[in-house]
Parts: sequence; C-alpha cells; structure tokens
Amino acid sequence: MSDTEKPDRDFLIEEVKYGRLSPADAEARAKRQGFGPLAGCPDRDNHDVAIEPWWTLPMVMAWILWRDTERVVEFYDPFRTQCFDWHHRKWRMGLSGPVHEGHFLEPRRSATLNTVKMSKWYDEARDDHNFGTQQTSTAKEDLMRALKNGSPAATGIPSDDGKRQPIPAHDWNDLTLFEEKGRDIAKRGPFGSGYSDILFDSQVVMSRWPKKPVVKVEYSLPETMKPEGSGYFPLYCAAQWIATKGGHRQFDPEDAAIWENAFRQLLNAISSDLVRVTGVREGVREKIDGHIFASLNVDYPYSQASISLILGEELYLSSSPYIDEEHWHGGSNDSLQDRSGTRWLKLMVLKLDVAKAWPFDSNAVRTGAPGRPTPIHLVQAEHQNRIAAGLAEDSVTREAAYLADWLSKAHPTVPQLKAKTIANNIRDNHRMAKRPKR
Repeated sequence: MSDTEKPDRDFLIEEVKYGRLSPADAEARAKRQGFGPLAGCPDRDNHDVAIEPWWTLPMVMAWILWRDTERVVEFYDPFRTQCFDWHHRKWRMGLSGPVHEGHFLEPRRSATLNTVKMSKWYDEARDDHNFGTQQTSTAKEDLMRALKNGSPAATGIPSDDGKRQPIPAHDWNDLTLFEEKGRDIAKRGPFGSGYSDILFDSQVVMSRWPKKPVVKVEYSLPETMKPEGSGYFPLYCAAQWIATKGGHRQFDPEDAAIWENAFRQLLNAISSDLVRVTGVREGVREKIDGHIFASLNVDYPYSQASISLILGEELYLSSSPYIDEEHWHGGSNDSLQDRSGTRWLKLMVLKLDVAKAWPFDSNAVRTGAPGRPTPIHLVQAEHQNRIAAGLAEDSVTREAAYLADWLSKAHPTVPQLKAKTIANNIRDNHRMAKRPKR
C-alpha cells in the first residue's frame, strides 16, 4: 500500500507486527497521514497525582526519591495504561504456523518497585537530574522505618480476606516486600500470608517527606568551536555551531526548540551524506552510514531523556555538551544508543562538511556573482530529504516556494534565493521523483 492510499493505524501496526515495516517507518507514515505518533504517552499535565487521595508503593517510592509529582506520574497506572511502546519479539500463528519477527505496540505494564529502581538506575547511568537524590535502597529503608512507626499508615487487602483494611504498624516488623505476577505485595516470607494492593494517603506521604527547595541550575554554553581547518570535531560542536548561528547568537541552553531545529538540520545533512560522521565501536573508530541518522530520535543536550526513549527498542542519539577533552574522553560525548547499550560513542563530524553546509562565519557563500557558489546546495539537500520522506509537493512551483521559505528560516545568514531560481535548479530531479512508477 502506498502513502496515497492513506493506511490507517491498525494497518501500520499490523505491518510492523509482521516485520514488513520498522517502527520508525510506521511512525513516519502515521505522522504524514496525521494520526501519529503510534507509540508514546499522553500529556502528563492531564494527570495531577497531587490531588489523588491514594498512592501505590511505586508512587510513594518515586516521591521519596525525587519529591517531584512529574516523576511520580510515571508510575501512576492510569497514566501508564495510556502509554504505548514497541516491543520486539518472534512469534507464530498457532503451533505449526510460520515464525514471524516484528514489533508489537503494547501499553506499559503496571508499575512496581522494580520499575522505580530501573528508572533510578538509568538516571544514575546518565547522571541526569539526579543530584541530591537518595539511593533506592536507602529510600526503601526509610519507608520501612516510617511504616513500623505508623506514619504513613498503609492499607491493603489481606491474603486471607478480600476486604481492604489498615495494616497495623507492628505487622511491618514481619513483612517483606515482594513482586508477584507484576504487582508489589507484602508477605511474611515467600510462602507466608500478607497484603496486596497496598495504598497510602498521598497527603500524609508528601507531609512526611516534604518537597525539597527547587535549586535552579543555571547552565551556560561552552565556547562555540568553529569548523576550521582539516579533520573532525565532536558532533555536539556542529550542533552548537548551527544553534548559535556560528557563535553570533546566545540562547538559554535549556531551550529545547532551538536544539531541535539545529539537530534536525544536522541529521538531515548527515542522512543525505552531506556531512560525514564517524564513531567508536568496540574500541575502533569507523565511518557510520548516513542513513542510520534518518528520522533518528534525539536526547538533546541540557535536557532529560524520556523513559520511553531510554527503554524503547529504537536507536537514538544521545548528545552531551563538549566541555573539554578530559570530559569528552571521560564519557561526556555524543553516542548512538538503544536499550541494550551504546552502539557507537565519541561521534565526530568532518569540519569541512559543516563549514560548507553552514558558512555562518566565512565568505564561502555569496550571491550569484560569476564564479561564486550559492546556497543552492543547501536547498538541493533539503529537497532530497523531503523526497525521501515523501513530503515533497507534487507541484515543482509549490515545492520551490516551500524551499525558499525554508532557506530563509533555516539559514537566515546566507544569501537568499527566489522561488523561481530554486525551481529552475530542482525541476529535473523533482519531475524524476514524482514520475508515476510502472
């Protein structure tokens, strides 16, 4: 089925299930058709856990660790059931059917203490927004001490009675927390009696462990590194070169919109082989194929990666600010990762390619004077990106108008081109791309 036949959500999910489409391809097509994304979570603002009267064990543990309701909502089951992630597996229809390999789009499971522990572990591995927080084991010990003292009090459903009741404080001297069938329970040993579906008064919890004062960390950008001379420099430096317009613009490093625009331009150029990139894999630096960077999700610098990104099956770019060589070699560098770990690290791009594509600080790009290059190569690269993504207009006139507007926004410092000039330069390629396939 072609995009013009407008596949629906169920069709794309089925194609991914059978391995005929990758999750990334399905997400791109769903976005183009206007009903994406397929995977992801709803707006957290629609789930105010602070006003929920009862919290589960994972929610209480999250509060003790982070004292932030935005983190607590990650472990709130009504929120999690509306989050969908891709999961890879091999499967077959019936006992003797052919084996298929693909991805299933599934809602997240109910949260447990192990879910919180894993989330904390990822925070520690990334060192993101983790300063001053307790270790999970320490937070668990703190909670158990408080339960033995009777504040906060908990309620649960006894294993020998189906009615919810308060759990006496003295019972916690004999109870141990276990996970069974994807739920947290408290039992008197692995085979003893106990309680399930344990709940806490949320207001008592927040009072017992009050919210810590918010300390605003002020970030500043490192000095912009120019793409001068031969050789390569860190991928982050290229993104900052684009974001700062060659060092001529200052902005709040936590402004995600600016980074998104800069990385979009950079990844488009890499995926079109206009910018060459290398990375280290198993101790050896090697060239990385540009197509890997097409439609790649990004964990932007100065931002916290979403749990869905970290736990997802798809490869993503994790970018860290370049401070100095010591930090860079110590792990603060750009890498390609998925849930199984790092695929490539210490990503670098060719300086000459970056200088050519974004000549903010040079005289390399001029107007159409004889013998002088123009920014048409930037437009042609974007045109190819749009063709590959299926976004190019059917009419060359409309496509040229779009590209003229794109050039003014993406590269405001270079000489601008009229839509008619662009149309004359892309007409042949555009007609070839839009020619009906036989």
